[in-house]
Amino acid sequence: TYVVQRMTSMAAGFTLASLLVYVTVVRSGEGWRRIVGWSAIGVLYALGLGSKEIAAPLPFALWLYEWIVGQRGDPAWARRHAAWLLPPLALALGGFATLYDSFQAEFANRDFTMGERVLTQLRVVWLYAGLVALPLPARQNLLHLTPTSHSLVDPPATLIAAVALLATLGFAVWLASRRPLAAFGILWFFLFLAVESSVVPLEMIYEHRVYLPLFGVCAIAADLFLRLSERRQLPALVAAALGLVALGALTWQRNELWLEPDRIWADVYAKTGDDRALLSVAWAVEGRGQRLAAQGRNRDAIVHYRQAARIAPDYARNYRSWGESLIALGRMEGAITRFRKATELEPERWGG
Repeated sequence: TYVVQRMTSMAAGFTLASLLVYVTVVRSGEGWRRIVGWSAIGVLYALGLGSKEIAAPLPFALWLYEWIVGQRGDPAWARRHAAWLLPPLALALGGFATLYDSFQAEFANRDFTMGERVLTQLRVVWLYAGLVALPLPARQNLLHLTPTSHSLVDPPATLIAAVALLATLGFAVWLASRRPLAAFGILWFFLFLAVESSVVPLEMIYEHRVYLPLFGVCAIAADLFLRLSERRQLPALVAAALGLVALGALTWQRNELWLEPDRIWADVYAKTGDDRALLSVAWAVEGRGQRLAAQGRNRDAIVHYRQAARIAPDYARNYRSWGESLIALGRMEGAITRFRKATELEPERWGG
């Protein structure tokens, strides 16, 4: 329900624009039309990569579109044109080799290794799929916590997830000649999760990583709608309308938590018990106090600082803000006490 990471949205937009140009210009044109289309795709691809690296799988996506939707999964076409995948594959492997040392250096600061991250992502991609399939507010969270996979059988769900992933990809290939759009949607979903659900030393889970992969789910939904409408148009329209109403209602419900920052972070803490969430609740409450202090309402601001201190007693900046409001009110002794507390908690930041 939230929009975060403008670079993710931009990369997704340029990637979808590239696919649109391929479908509407390159495939249906000849001569100069195709040259213009491929040139536009090149520019859009560069813009997508410049926004965020999640656009990298685009060449594979265009190849899959042509093979599955354009050629309806023809094995002979795939064999003849498999070499088209070699240049982007070589670039991907070259990029990994170039960044390998820096990746390892970053993993040294994590509590999991590169291999453990890859294994854990086998389970994480199914968490993403589950959130899309059943987007209930009770399941959505800013911070999803999941145990790290140390091997294929630790925990056992890792092996199950790996087998399920291979089976799903195999099913998509089998489906290519029967329901091309649905097959393409399945492969798109997992393909565009591949960059952030692989060897990159990032946090394990963030919901915004599903923005671009979500297009694949939309393709599957469109295919189901078309299949139903071919038989009975009215039931298809009713089902689509009910789906939109249900999603809208869930979005409205989830958005209630976004009216104030402390609401959403309190929700995160209730679901995870993570201390970072509790600190963020205190940060949001303190921020409200700072806004009041900026308006000269220091007495009202102190009420929020006191609340923030109850929520997170070790949040140093809150005591600093509290002390500044006390100075504004001429209460120097209380201000000194708060400044000392901030210095004790974070001497490297507030010690001066």
